[in-house]
Amino acid sequence: MTSSTREAMASPWLAISAGVVMAVAASVSLALRPLSLGVLLAALLALVPALLVRDARLYWLTLFIVALQFDVEKTVIDGVAVLNALRLDGRPWVFVPSIRLSDLPFAVLLALWLKDLWLRRTRLAVPSGVWLAGGFLVWAVFSLAGAPSRYLGAIELFRQAKFILVFLYVANAIDSDRALRRVWAAVLVIVLLQGAVTIFRFAFDFYDPFFGELFGRTEIAELPESRVTEDNYLLDPRAEGGLGGWRNSFGTSRSGATTSQLLLLGLPLAALACTRNAVFRRRLGCVLVLAVGLVGFVLTFSRSSWMGGVVAGLVGYWLAVRRGYLSARTAIMLGLVLTVTVVGIVPNYMAYVTRRLVNVEVRLEQYQTARAMLTRHPVLGVGLNNSMVNAREYGRFSFALSDVHNRTYEAPIHSFYLALLAEVGVIGFVLYTSALLVNVRRAWRLSWPSGNPVDAFSAMAALLGLVALGAGVLTNPMFDDGVQTLAWLYAGIIASLDHRSGAGKPRPSP
Repeated sequence: MTSSTREAMASPWLAISAGVVMAVAASVSLALRPLSLGVLLAALLALVPALLVRDARLYWLTLFIVALQFDVEKTVIDGVAVLNALRLDGRPWVFVPSIRLSDLPFAVLLALWLKDLWLRRTRLAVPSGVWLAGGFLVWAVFSLAGAPSRYLGAIELFRQAKFILVFLYVANAIDSDRALRRVWAAVLVIVLLQGAVTIFRFAFDFYDPFFGELFGRTEIAELPESRVTEDNYLLDPRAEGGLGGWRNSFGTSRSGATTSQLLLLGLPLAALACTRNAVFRRRLGCVLVLAVGLVGFVLTFSRSSWMGGVVAGLVGYWLAVRRGYLSARTAIMLGLVLTVTVVGIVPNYMAYVTRRLVNVEVRLEQYQTARAMLTRHPVLGVGLNNSMVNAREYGRFSFALSDVHNRTYEAPIHSFYLALLAEVGVIGFVLYTSALLVNVRRAWRLSWPSGNPVDAFSAMAALLGLVALGAGVLTNPMFDDGVQTLAWLYAGIIASLDHRSGAGKPRPSP
């Protein structure tokens, strides 16, 4: 037991607080059902360490980041009732307000931060990107003026406000090398767990929720008009090639796309951790994490994310050589290995990407629908989170029942950028993307190892993660709460690093 732990345990107020919490929990548990009791015990397991650790903020921050990958949430209202009331042709990505597992530790972090601001222990730093993000929120409100469903727009508006709040908090709170190391360690946990669970599901053909419906219904029944069947999940339903019987695997979420996007954000960090760096010393363990994450990433079979991974790999390889993370000899050897690997997998890769081209045709038709929306509403768009509501009005149709023109309205537009452009118009799109691109540009500048090596490493990890995700959602949606939160967290880290470099010296540890 360390001296800091002994001091924390000897503190009278900590002992009293822990005793009160345990007494209340014991009393309440007598009247609870087994599931509620289990949730209460899990909450206690998360709360008690916070009373004993030296730095409660870093503890809650770590818990917050690790919890982002878990698709555990409590919806405020019944989703089936909402879908029935909206009478949509398909199901939007976001249509009910919910409280996610990661929201709980973040609420604690906000409370601690607001307390420090109230007591003037710290000052509020407002990065320039916040004004652009705030402008996007205001413009999104304007876009709802003529939207067919202001309810759907309000749901997404509150989500985007939460992401920007995460950005503002991280820009102020991640202000030490110790905090940065803790953040990156938590991201490596995400990479390891997502990769391991994805491999496990694929190896044992287990694609059900680990806890069944213990925490409630895990899926909402498909709408009557939907053509989704079990064959939709198979890579090669007709078993014409070597992919017969295989399907997209996934991690702790219920989507291979979401899993691959989480890995897009984390794998560049894992790769950097295997090089010469000032953050991770045990590189053999980082190599293991990278290997597990890469295998899991491949098994998601997400073509869009694979393209994002290739872009990030090329940019990362060039930057690692330029920034001194790879020696010339190591870079040459790694380049040869990658070249041989690419040449070996290209035939199999092309065989995969040319399967089920009907999905590509549907997406191309969706892009035509988005273009029609933008042409008719170039300034305000059709309304935030409203691109599915009246998609039937903007699509092209055919008298042939099997024509892809008749399927564009069944699912949201599979391009994050086009969907955003159609929903909030050109101005809203520019405001949103500029808020992130400002930080990408800063990360490029800060990634030069001229000052603090931890800052340079962090800037490069965040830069490559955002580049990978940005390329991966060109032809894929980005709807998951955890993915978007982690992306804005990366942007907040970059803003914090920029503040530190502007101050001339690192701020003290929190």
